[in-house]
Amino acid sequence: MTRRKRLGRFLLVVGIAIMLVSVVGLPGGTGLGSTIVPSEYLVTTSEYLGACQIRFHTMAEWPADVYLLNWNDTNRLLMSGSLKDTHPLYAWENVTMFSALVLVPNPGYYSIVITPATNMTVSFTIDVVPVIPQHFVLIVGAAASIVGAVITKTEGEE
Repeated sequence: MTRRKRLGRFLLVVGIAIMLVSVVGLPGGTGLGSTIVPSEYLVTTSEYLGACQIRFHTMAEWPADVYLLNWNDTNRLLMSGSLKDTHPLYAWENVTMFSALVLVPNPGYYSIVITPATNMTVSFTIDVVPVIPQHFVLIVGAAASIVGAVITKTEGEE
């Protein structure tokens, strides 16, 4: 078997494995429960590959503001201590609960920022769960499988 044919078979097998991971799921669902005082921010950063489901709920009727920021805006927030110069991808303001399907524009690191909407301390829970299949992972796996199949097929014809 030639080196090229081995490469083709390798890409085909790896591509199929990646596609299975996109359907079975990747670890990465997170849950957080905390309390935050007025005029402060709670920032949690995670890697997002595609779509995810966010569920938020406060423990009492005191509302909170919840924002999803990209990496650059997260750094601006941390440097300045203010959301003023940021451009949230998503904003849920003055909420006590919500559930939302979120689509990030590119795989990467994003932050969920939570702050009380009033002058009251807020206790809350938030869950972030990846949506299955992860489309970005599925596309990468399909591309690797197609390239592997083409290499294997053309090598067999020579």
